[in-house]
Amino acid sequence: IQIETTNQHGSQVLHGIAEVDQPRTAFVFTGQGSQEPKMGMDLYEQSSTAKSIWDHADAHFFSKYGFSILDIVINNPKSLTVYFGGPTGQAIKRNYESMVYERTNDDGVVQQAKLFPYIDESSTSHTFVSPNGLLYATQFTQPALTLMEMAAYEDMKHRGLAGPGSVFAGHSLGEYAALASVGEVLSIETLCDIVFYRGLTMQVAVPRDSLGKSNYGMIAVNPGRVASSFTDSMLRQLVPQIASITSRLLEIVNYNVEDWQYVVAGDIMALETLSNVLNIISSQQFDVIKLTKDNGMSKVVMDKLH
Repeated sequence: IQIETTNQHGSQVLHGIAEVDQPRTAFVFTGQGSQEPKMGMDLYEQSSTAKSIWDHADAHFFSKYGFSILDIVINNPKSLTVYFGGPTGQAIKRNYESMVYERTNDDGVVQQAKLFPYIDESSTSHTFVSPNGLLYATQFTQPALTLMEMAAYEDMKHRGLAGPGSVFAGHSLGEYAALASVGEVLSIETLCDIVFYRGLTMQVAVPRDSLGKSNYGMIAVNPGRVASSFTDSMLRQLVPQIASITSRLLEIVNYNVEDWQYVVAGDIMALETLSNVLNIISSQQFDVIKLTKDNGMSKVVMDKLH
C-alpha cells in the first residue's frame, strides 16, 4: 500500500509504503452442477495466465480426442462428430477404442467393458449427443469445470492473491482441480485425461437412449425453502415413502449441509413426484408438522399426489 500527502501547493509532504499480509483465505473448488455456457470466458479474454491453461488443454483434447473443449464451453452444441480420417483420425479412434471400465454383471462378476463399444475398425466417425447441450453431458462437464476452476486459481496466484497461509477444499469433482492447482501433482494433460475418463465412466453407469437420456437423475433439496415447518427429518421420511408408493428408486445420496442442502437421486418419475409434493407444500404453506402428526407422512404424500 502506497500513500502520498501533498500540501495546498501540490508539494509532497508525506510518503509511505507498507506491506500488508493477506487475510487468511479459503479457496473452495466446486463440484459438478455449477457449469454454465461461456463460464470462465471473461477471464480467458482478460488474463494471459487463464488463456494459457485453456489453450493448452484445448490443444490436448483436440489432438487426442478430436474435439475442442473451448467450443463446447462457448457454444454448448447439442451434437459433435469426431471424424477418424487420415493418420491423425486413426490415432484418435485408437484412443477411444482403448478406453475401458469395470462393471459388475448380474452374477456379481466384475468384467471389463469398452466405453465406446460401437467404435471398431470400420468406424469412420463418432457423434456425441446431448439434448441439453454437450456442456451438460457429464464427460464434458467435468473437464470444463475443472479447467475453469484451475484457470481462475492460477490467475489469482499469478496476481499474488493466493498467499501461503490460505486453506483449500474441493467438493467431489473439485478435488481434482484442487489437487492440480494447489498440490501441483498433475500436469494439465494428465488432469484432462483423468476427468474426461471419469465423466465417461459416470455417463455409462446407467442405460441411455440414442439422445443420451437416462431414466435417472438427481435434484438438490433445501428443507427450509419448502416451508417453515418442513424439516430435515420430514425429508428423510418423505423420500422413502415416495419410493415405496411409486415402486421406483429414490434415495438421499448426499448430505451436503445439515438442514440446508441434500441431493436426492433416483428414477425420473420418482424425482418428479418428490418435486411435485414439495412444490405443493411450498406453494400452499401447509402446516406439515400438524399434517404428519394427524395423518402420518404416507397419508400426506398420497393426499398431495391426488
